[in-house]
Amino acid sequence: MFYEKARHEIKSWKSDEYLEWFRQKFMERDPHHLLGSMGNLKLTDSLLMPISRAIHNSLKGDKAAEYAEENIILSLNIFQEYVTYLEEKLYCTKPYPLMSKWYIKKKKLKKW
Repeated sequence: MFYEKARHEIKSWKSDEYLEWFRQKFMERDPHHLLGSMGNLKLTDSLLMPISRAIHNSLKGDKAAEYAEENIILSLNIFQEYVTYLEEKLYCTKPYPLMSKWYIKKKKLKKW
């Protein structure tokens, strides 16, 4: 029930920066969009889970809904970790090693 309701009511949010941060943090895992996609468009980048390619390929239909419901809390915790990372970066409370060279160059920031 949660899965179908969330797929239709959670706002779409796309973020290349979040995907990059996520991929750097979980290098050996695929980012799995818990709410899936409609057509070829992912519904939201805010609810991601790091999973293996084999598990990623096996999540279809009811299995995907069950997996989403079991892992929503972990996904939200990962997203909150990203928000904390952004706040630390914004307020310069500590160095941010996960920032990519591309982002540093784009924003013309000095490396710590």
